Amino acid sequence: MESSDIPPRPRVGISRCLLGERVRYDGEHKNTPVIAKDLGPHFQWILVCPEVECGLAIPRETLKMIGTPATPRLVMSDSNQDVTSMMLKFANDRMRDLLFGIHGFILKARSPSCGIDSVPIYQANAIVAHGQGLFASVVTTHYPSLPVEDETRLQHRDIRNQFIERVVEYQRSTT
Repeated sequence: MESSDIPPRPRVGISRCLLGERVRYDGEHKNTPVIAKDLGPHFQWILVCPEVECGLAIPRETLKMIGTPATPRLVMSDSNQDVTSMMLKFANDRMRDLLFGIHGFILKARSPSCGIDSVPIYQANAIVAHGQGLFASVVTTHYPSLPVEDETRLQHRDIRNQFIERVVEYQRSTT
């Protein structure tokens, strides 16, 4: 087999904080060694931090989802500044940039921007439901069949192996 016959490693988007970058609201990271060690050799990483890339500072107020599960708003926890439009514009632009060039995504669990499920949605300071983070929702809308996982599920070896298989199959099906 010639080197030109070897397919390139799949391109997988990943929340930057999961690879040790200090981009979180508190200036810290959520480095997840098992992702870098077990998945890194299989993928070409496409680093994304929706909160920083849409224009929010480091450090910053925490974010929370408020409203209804069907139409949640992304707001700053203390000031109640609504950043929904800013996040949606960034997310839609970013997904258009990645169109046909991405084969999977690993997102930060329970994040109001990146969580793929279990993100609390508040009304009057009470949790009324759980749903997807705003960026994660755009990712799954643009790419409904894209393999998407969060770092907590990927702690399990079987789920990591299944994710690798799903990503490789997705890459084959799109090339």
